[in-house]
Amino acid sequence: MIHLAHLSDIHFGIRFSTSTWEAVVRTVIDFDPDLIVVSGDLVDDPSPAHLLAAKRALADLLEQTRAQSKGASNGFGRTAELFVIPGNHDVFEAGVAVGLKRLSWFERIFHDADTTTDTSRAEAALSAALNVDRLGFNNACLGLSPHSGSAKKLVARLRAIFSSWINVSENNGPNFTAYLPGAGSKPRVTAPKNSPVLLALLDSNPAEPGFFAATGIVENDQLIGLQAELAEATRPFVARIAVVHHHVLPIAFGSGVTKATGEPMMVLRNAGAVLRTLADHKFDLILHGHWHKAQLARIDFGSREADSYPIIVAAAGSAAMHSQDNPSANCLNLIRISENGRISVKSVFYGASQAPNPNGELGVHYRLFQEEMSDAKRRAYARARERHPIESDLREQFCEITENGDLWVAHRADGLRLTGKLGNYPKRPFGVSIPEFGHFVRETLSPDEASSYAGVTLSEAPEHPDSKDGRTLNYWINLAGGGLTQDGSPSKYGILHGCANCMIMTRWEAREKASARNLQSAALDREFFGARVTFPTRMLRLILKFPPSLVNVQPLVEARRSPAHPDYKIDQWGDAEVKYRDMIVDGDAQGEEQALRYDAAARTWTIEIDRPIVGYAYSLSWEVPTVKLDPQIAGETKQWQIVLMNLKNRVDIRTLSQVDHDAIKQFDLLCDGLTQNICTGYSDEFWIITLFSYDSKTHSLRSVLSRRSWSKDGAEITEVPFGSGVSGAAFQQRRIVTWRSMADQPRWGDSLIKPFASMETNGGPVEMVNVLALPIYHSVLEDKRRPPPGSVIGVVTIGSSSYASPIVGMSDEQLRIVRAVAQPQVYNVLDPPGLEQH
Repeated sequence: MIHLAHLSDIHFGIRFSTSTWEAVVRTVIDFDPDLIVVSGDLVDDPSPAHLLAAKRALADLLEQTRAQSKGASNGFGRTAELFVIPGNHDVFEAGVAVGLKRLSWFERIFHDADTTTDTSRAEAALSAALNVDRLGFNNACLGLSPHSGSAKKLVARLRAIFSSWINVSENNGPNFTAYLPGAGSKPRVTAPKNSPVLLALLDSNPAEPGFFAATGIVENDQLIGLQAELAEATRPFVARIAVVHHHVLPIAFGSGVTKATGEPMMVLRNAGAVLRTLADHKFDLILHGHWHKAQLARIDFGSREADSYPIIVAAAGSAAMHSQDNPSANCLNLIRISENGRISVKSVFYGASQAPNPNGELGVHYRLFQEEMSDAKRRAYARARERHPIESDLREQFCEITENGDLWVAHRADGLRLTGKLGNYPKRPFGVSIPEFGHFVRETLSPDEASSYAGVTLSEAPEHPDSKDGRTLNYWINLAGGGLTQDGSPSKYGILHGCANCMIMTRWEAREKASARNLQSAALDREFFGARVTFPTRMLRLILKFPPSLVNVQPLVEARRSPAHPDYKIDQWGDAEVKYRDMIVDGDAQGEEQALRYDAAARTWTIEIDRPIVGYAYSLSWEVPTVKLDPQIAGETKQWQIVLMNLKNRVDIRTLSQVDHDAIKQFDLLCDGLTQNICTGYSDEFWIITLFSYDSKTHSLRSVLSRRSWSKDGAEITEVPFGSGVSGAAFQQRRIVTWRSMADQPRWGDSLIKPFASMETNGGPVEMVNVLALPIYHSVLEDKRRPPPGSVIGVVTIGSSSYASPIVGMSDEQLRIVRAVAQPQVYNVLDPPGLEQH
């Protein structure tokens, strides 16, 4: 966030209010600005003594601001910068140009735009002449005392006017003026060292003698030279700010004002040309003073939506001039510019000798303007188009989540075209983020049907720089028709892919996965999907489809950016180099939620973001739902899991008790029943039945007991990671899961579950082409179709090598019956009948 304090029309002279200035200083320091901009009329009369005192007062303000900021932030605060332009009172006596030559004292004292010119010798000489310890905005530098009357003030005013002319030559003069440098030419465009903005410092005072009165003009050489100087500023910026003294728009007086305002003698004569030039160069903010009246306006010269570029014009009142007849004339602007370019202006009003009231306790002493986010995005979009060589009309990201926690994604771009000099553009990079949980299913990656028909293809891109971080799989999208060319037709494409079991569906699941990775559980309590905006696009559309179990979830819209935005690099394909993992939430850009729509019939949430900011990531995020569970049931479930794990350990080391043998017999009875009802009985069929229990220490399913048709040895699969394979999905999702091997690649929305591993027989590896996983629930919940998380003891899994197995063809009712048969038999394993006899 950039803080800019805008002061104007200080008018150090006989009408200056010292107490008001002291209050202004406190307000500016408390604001903690990055930039202090003074838009002219530092003094009443261009006396070199007054201008030198003004320079020292502003330098003191700058030093105090920096010291306060660093002191409040342990030395890491803002380093404010000061920029000053001349007003008519700084270069003409009494501010009136009536045929006399423009004076050069301002240019000699404020030789550089940022006031860094060393005038210390001149300041020391003037201090000695005035017999003061330090120059500044004080009565001593005006030749007055606190009790000076009107006559003495008039004499002081005449002395100031006269002193402006007695030393017109460069070095002839009393004392201090001999130490001033010659008048220098300042750059019109400057880039502050610590703020990503460009400042155009325009001098609106006439250069040649004439009868201008208090009117102004920005000479043509300034307007013509502006383009060349802007082109030299290559650093990315969030705003272009023009500073000019005279008002570029008419000042709107209060209702009922009918008397002559004298405006014809105050205007900027070529205001239209100045505004048009600034609009053509896409300036965002214009700051001015001159009339001592605060005003804020928004202008837009765009004739249609496509070339709209809103500009904010902010006028400040007088910072410290005593004004009895207009107690609201004193004003300064406190301006905030967000990293996305959004501008807010707080105009702080106060009477001539009253302290500013920036917090508005009385409710009447400030006016706050914050522009709409849509205006800021229009300007950011236009700036991005200047930087990037490609753009598109639409980018769409469609995401469907299945009950298994699978994620299907369709990425589409439409109206893709070249706008810069890239030459031939045959392909674009496409990255698939490797999910933290689950896995990317390579077979799902393909162009959509329309893109394939048009000739779009995909190929691997191991040479892409992002491939080195191990977090992204990179591919080339080979565009149809040989790619994009200058002045060629726009292109479009659509890419599909899926990731298995990568979405967290419940808070219990988040807790278990966090524990497995030694993470705080809160780190996984939210899920999201979205897209990074890496080049200008007119519209970003995000569509999210939830499964029935998440139908009550309410997503939120989130915008993230790089901490260094907009200072990002652009790669050879025209994309912004930004990494999601480095991004932070931009709270100022969260106002997109009003565009979020829900289609209940389709269970989809849709948001369309107009002109998304390049370098940002937009996403839909939601809290992972919590499913309540009785603590007693959860505790007993865990105890049963421990019983099974202890049995496993004794089986592994072959130290079995009679009770263990009875438990194994019960498992054998279970296997007999399942093979009779599910296996085909063909001699060439291989089958395996395994009882898994959850091990909370390893966060995996562990094989307790197993039977295979080709061997009496134990199971080859001894451990299944949490959520993996058919068994892991059944446990994690607390429901019956069936799977059949298919030769075709998965289609959109298909389950992406696969068995965790293949089997080895005496004759070599064998594939289980049909798998059935039956979750075993706590006995109190055994009739539930889908009980809460934490109530599943384990899983009984049946695998068959025969395509004739009835597993996949079984109805829901048949599957529930099979589970109902397996459930009590597993309890017999846990607590064998006749246990009291042993």
